[in-house]
Amino acid sequence: MEYRTDRKTSNYEFVPLLENKEQITEGSEPVYEGKLRLKLHALSPVYIGSGQEILIEKRLCRATLRNGAGIPIIPGSSMKGTVRTIAQAVSYSAQKCVGTPSLKQEGSKYELDTPKQPVKCMCMVCSMFGSMGFAGRVSFSDFAASASDTEIINVPKPYSQNILKVKHRYFSGYKPKGIKFYYSGDWRSVSGDLPTECIKAGTDFIGEVVFNGITKHHLELLCFSLGLDGSFPLRAGGNKAGYFGLLNVEVIESTCYASGNYNHPSIQMDKRVKADWFEPCKLAALYGKDNHNIMGNIRKLREILNRRV
Repeated sequence: MEYRTDRKTSNYEFVPLLENKEQITEGSEPVYEGKLRLKLHALSPVYIGSGQEILIEKRLCRATLRNGAGIPIIPGSSMKGTVRTIAQAVSYSAQKCVGTPSLKQEGSKYELDTPKQPVKCMCMVCSMFGSMGFAGRVSFSDFAASASDTEIINVPKPYSQNILKVKHRYFSGYKPKGIKFYYSGDWRSVSGDLPTECIKAGTDFIGEVVFNGITKHHLELLCFSLGLDGSFPLRAGGNKAGYFGLLNVEVIESTCYASGNYNHPSIQMDKRVKADWFEPCKLAALYGKDNHNIMGNIRKLREILNRRV
């Protein structure tokens, strides 16, 4: 699903898929469990659709998602998807664990380069976030807004594209160009006629990321993909083409304990050893430093997410 922006040029670009390589984790490698308590600061309005419409000031608007207490939220599933996509873009996992679409011929439907029977994938990303038939080792809570104030913004109406337009924009030959990320920009410069209830820019969201049984290298990738090195913002929710959902991330509190090895990730609670070296922002800055290909994708990701149009 795309959003009309009435722009003559695209406001997104692709991070290329890295060539398939196995990233094998040794069974004897030590693993860690812990928690990150995070604050997301909205730099632009955020829209997480509830799938319902409500009357606000006598206008029928698309409603934002709220929890049982009526507080707007960014659901954990949205945050997990956002972080997972970044992790795929900067690791060797994307071609392996994602059914990357290809086109056989002009006008054909999508075809996935994956087996028809689900396969348990244990690449870097799937081992962290889960795959078909496998529960991941990283989970996300919902991120609740610090205030319940919202505003009504007229956003562009979404529309679907036919397959040939998709091929022209997203494919080179018969293979995808990569993973798409949007630039930043002034959301007020892109308007439409669809009234939408949005969470105001400047709102903070508080939530947690819990991990169990992941290695130090996994932790580096997780912390980087959360944007904890401060080198790029996250983008979550709908209307990204209209520059919604721009988020800065801050660590409020963190804990990390050694908890066993990769084949046996959990040991008795009284044997846990605190990982005094665990500094999430420093770990994020370490990721990819020893790999030229990964650093190339990291530079490209930062260039796109920090580009303002």
